[in-house]
Amino acid sequence: MSQRLAETTTTAPAATVPAGNPLIAGLPGFVVGSIALALQLTGFVPADAASAVLPITFGASAISTLMATIWATRAGQNAVACIFVAFTGFWVSYTLLVMGLTHNWLAIPADHIVRAQTLFLLCWLFVIGTLTLGALRLPLAFTVTLLLVDLCILFNIIGAQGGRDWANTLAGACAFGFALIGAYLLVGAVQEEGGGKPYPLGRPVLSA
Repeated sequence: MSQRLAETTTTAPAATVPAGNPLIAGLPGFVVGSIALALQLTGFVPADAASAVLPITFGASAISTLMATIWATRAGQNAVACIFVAFTGFWVSYTLLVMGLTHNWLAIPADHIVRAQTLFLLCWLFVIGTLTLGALRLPLAFTVTLLLVDLCILFNIIGAQGGRDWANTLAGACAFGFALIGAYLLVGAVQEEGGGKPYPLGRPVLSA
């Protein structure tokens, strides 16, 4: 009996690594959430209707990037998993912040709402900024995307502090920018799965 068990153990097949490209799962949610955010920042959605984007940010973006995180983790693509799990956290926490402020779930006094929004943005600026530095060894498309996210958050902080419309407009422009790069990556990933050539992603800033 013990000999048979040993033979079965030694001949058991090794665990297979999931094949495919997790970008396929994460980029649709990233792109649609980015476009919704850009439209909000540029004034397409009035400030008092900010919760209009939440069905997208939570119902699509957070779920999409979470699935990509799980896929990338199982495939051993740790850098991709790190980026997508960060955006999952952003979309979920953004949804909770907007819902909390809209319905006063957080019990934040009206004169402290701007400070609460700034706290949220500063925390995420630090995290995404750290990821940007880490991405300097990844293809250039990823680094530029994260840099645009940094600028979007920075301009959003400036806009929130003094109601500066120009800052919100620039934040929205940055959001459109990283949405377009995400769309470029998505089209390339889908076409590659169909047998096409990979789209160029640019050389890493740091390669040595």
